[in-house]
Amino acid sequence: MQSIVKKMLKFFILMLLSITAFPVYAVLDENTPVPSRLNKKAGSADGGSSLGGTWILQTGDHGMTGMMKIRSDRGGLVATLNVFAGNDSAEENCTMDRQGNNLNLLCKVVWTTAKSWSAENYMLKMSSGELSGQLISAGGRHDVSFLRPDELKRRKLEEKAAAENAARKRLAEEAERERQLLAKVPKCSSHEVEQVSQVNPRYVIKCGEVYDKETKLTWKRCSEGLSWQDGSGCVGTKLEYTFNNAQRLGQGGWRVPNKDELETLIDRIRNYSGQEPAIDIIAFPDINNKTVYWSSTSSNASHASNAWVVDFFDGSVYYYYAYPSGAISVRLVRGGQ
Repeated sequence: MQSIVKKMLKFFILMLLSITAFPVYAVLDENTPVPSRLNKKAGSADGGSSLGGTWILQTGDHGMTGMMKIRSDRGGLVATLNVFAGNDSAEENCTMDRQGNNLNLLCKVVWTTAKSWSAENYMLKMSSGELSGQLISAGGRHDVSFLRPDELKRRKLEEKAAAENAARKRLAEEAERERQLLAKVPKCSSHEVEQVSQVNPRYVIKCGEVYDKETKLTWKRCSEGLSWQDGSGCVGTKLEYTFNNAQRLGQGGWRVPNKDELETLIDRIRNYSGQEPAIDIIAFPDINNKTVYWSSTSSNASHASNAWVVDFFDGSVYYYYAYPSGAISVRLVRGGQ
């Protein structure tokens, strides 16, 4: 009897050991509820969490950029960051604590160039597909934000579209402003009195001439090839000349201006505000796509084949090839020198 009891006890012990030593598998179909700890989407970096995957670090007030990848690890979430700051770069390995939409990342930072490490803490909040908050380090607190690559691309496209729309609006406003200014160009006759430019009061306009009260110079309103016509402004075809031929122009005191004289016509207010051309378009309404003008000033001995020119498109002053060809516009002046 005692031997039978021992055999039965041994049998039950072996049965108990077999149950604890080997896992029990259940056959599940698609309708069987699965515990959340097992319900992980294939390919998801963090078990189906909306946090998993790649995030792009946006430049904050600390001047740092980079990328963060979040994944699951041993039932929790971890993050790896590759960041760039100035001439240095670093890799950050972070553990993550998530409370709802609030994230706390504790990171060990290893700097590539400095060969040193430090600790950082990111305190972030998820809102509308963006992680934003503060980076806390030995250097203080800095604002940071992370975006998904597709969201970053979408925002950049929106910013580009907004900038293009703003540029088109600005150009349209400038065009309308210049149209209104040109509508006020004096259609004078020889019997009318002098008029002061509504753009720059230093210019006194009378028909086809402009007198500069500051420089005491008198300018032709129209470039060579064009002539002033009462009621119509500058008419004809703007001509272009080589440097040598330009110096032969003028009679009755008219001449090609020197470099310094020609520079005085640059409208710096229009130039600095990005308006084109960089010249008073009331006093000189004939500026079109041919905006570069000769001066009479040759360049120095090291550039003997060049001469100074002014480009009224953007107000730039530079050397231009003078010999034997190179034809551009001319505006004559008298007085001065």
